[in-house]
Amino acid sequence: MAKNVYAKADIERLHSRGIMELKLHPGDAVTPLARDSAIELGVKIYAAGEEAPATAAVAPAPAPAAFAPMGAPNMEDIVKAVLEQIQKAGGMQPCPVPDVYGSRPAALKLVPIGKDMVLDPYDLKDPKTGALLTPPEIDFRLTDVVTVGDGSSIGAGFMSWRKGAFEWTLTYDEMDYIVEGVMEITCEGRTLVAYAGDVCFIPAGSHVRWATPSWVKIYYVTFPSTGEY
Repeated sequence: MAKNVYAKADIERLHSRGIMELKLHPGDAVTPLARDSAIELGVKIYAAGEEAPATAAVAPAPAPAAFAPMGAPNMEDIVKAVLEQIQKAGGMQPCPVPDVYGSRPAALKLVPIGKDMVLDPYDLKDPKTGALLTPPEIDFRLTDVVTVGDGSSIGAGFMSWRKGAFEWTLTYDEMDYIVEGVMEITCEGRTLVAYAGDVCFIPAGSHVRWATPSWVKIYYVTFPSTGEY
């Protein structure tokens, strides 16, 4: 005799037809979810050779082919049931985005960037000693365009300087896109030379030496956003 596997949908179908008992034959099986559903709906399950429970409300026997148990879970029924539950709950809701820095921005932000964009003069100083790290002759400039103030977990902006170099230790991950010029970056004895269109990644904790033989403008992205360079 072929083995029948009764699933939750089978129990629900029996109940909807007023059939409140299920007799199992040798080799038949009932899934745990189907047994739970039977308890909830009051459908009694018993094995062949056992008498039907005295408290069972026995309905008239169905026609021989009125009910065909599923050999495996019916995915279409499962999907329909899930969609019904979603609809009852008010429809699909967007997954909440972790709020890293408090309130999120209320709207998109656009920062028009032209080729003639003038960056702000900026004195990069050692956070511990306050010593100036960017010599005046390199005309170091930096302008933030996305900061913590925008409710963002990343920071972004532009920086540029003329022939010369400076050193800095990063407390955040940084991606640098070379907009114009040439950038030389040295870390742990290794020097990379990047040209316009190149992208460099610098992991947090790196102590680096930035330099350019002539001029360079960089678009940078940092994570997490520090609110300042």
